Amino acid sequence: MTSSSCLHAPAQAYFVCPVEGRAQYCSAQEQGLSDLSRRMRTAVLCSALNRADKVHLRRSRSVKIRRERHLMKMGGAGPDHDTYRTRLGPPLGRERETSLFKVPGTLSYSEDVLMMKSKLIMKKLFNFKSKSASSRAEIMKIRFLSKIMASDGKRLKGLVAATFTPMNLNFEINLSIIQQYVDYLVQKQKVRIFLERKRLAEEWVKHARGKMDSVIVHVGCLSLEDSKDLAAHAASCGADAISAVSPSVIKPSCPDALVMFMKEVASAAPSLPFYYYHIPSLTDVTFQVNDLTGRMKVHIPSFRGVKFSGTNLLDFSMCIHGYKDCDFLYGQLLGALVFGAHGAVGSTYNYLGATTNKMLTAYGEGDLEKARKIQVRTQEFIAFVFALGWGLPEFKNIMSTVSGIDLGPPRLPLVSGFKLEHLEKIRAEMKRLDLI
Repeated sequence: MTSSSCLHAPAQAYFVCPVEGRAQYCSAQEQGLSDLSRRMRTAVLCSALNRADKVHLRRSRSVKIRRERHLMKMGGAGPDHDTYRTRLGPPLGRERETSLFKVPGTLSYSEDVLMMKSKLIMKKLFNFKSKSASSRAEIMKIRFLSKIMASDGKRLKGLVAATFTPMNLNFEINLSIIQQYVDYLVQKQKVRIFLERKRLAEEWVKHARGKMDSVIVHVGCLSLEDSKDLAAHAASCGADAISAVSPSVIKPSCPDALVMFMKEVASAAPSLPFYYYHIPSLTDVTFQVNDLTGRMKVHIPSFRGVKFSGTNLLDFSMCIHGYKDCDFLYGQLLGALVFGAHGAVGSTYNYLGATTNKMLTAYGEGDLEKARKIQVRTQEFIAFVFALGWGLPEFKNIMSTVSGIDLGPPRLPLVSGFKLEHLEKIRAEMKRLDLI
């Protein structure tokens, strides 16, 4: 199947709600719900809200009847009568018992309205002290569908820092500085984060909650089962999205094999947006991302875009213009913005995020010349680092130098050539380029 034959999710903010959604919803579990089209998810959410609202109306009616009987026993006199009458409102016989939705099939609903109604219904059902099994099931279904639909319209924009793993001198993970690391990225660099593995994911999610818009957990492994385990864990600890790189020792034999692998990974966390991580220089998997995107949109309901770390700008451009409802994040940011991208992921945003955000602002204001000058400054610094023969291990040392947070040594098999005498060189060059 080619990308030209793939189905595209509708981009409209409003969707028709057919009655058929009811039957499909009743028989579907969470995985089935996530596999539904965006249009059908809207339909079944409407049906679920209708049923939940009817449950609430029946229970409200029952409570009011019991109160009315209590009033009759009291003789309808005295202060308690007035108190109960105030709570009850108008007599039950005159009450309009209308549902929030009239499901028959030609009405359209705003996604924002659906989210608002979902919260309202869940709050009403939670107010009852005793909830039946059916009520609890409806609450869980509505919450799950609402979460999926909320992520449907959420775009990943701006800078995402691929974080370094804090280590001590014994090469053990140093979780104690994660909160300091989060605060630095929020206050100084203004970026989101991209991270991996369980204990780190738990700490980052815990300390980033309420401070960062998005915590994206990388779950890619050589083993499919390991990847699925990490994906399920990311969902359980509260991550905002997941991403996975292609297996690279035993590589996928064709694009369909890669898509099948990624579908299985994404299915372990069906409510989280999924991003494919394309980095052919490390994986040696060189399938055209434009083609992969079309296939993933068909087979992976939670697919939202690609972290594009390749050098094929023709492929990147075709992705941007062929799939406008997806996010494509590219490291060479200014060029990517011109193509139509909205953000980027990179390790240098740990310490160059604030400067790069200034470039984003300049570009957004239409000052392309200023944006170019800022981009050139960051590129000059990266060229300076590469001229020293450095790479990713030394980037971690630079982050420790700039932030004042001791992130420790790189993890083996990476080895750093950074020496104490390099500290002043780094600071001097960054000051010359107005990066700190």
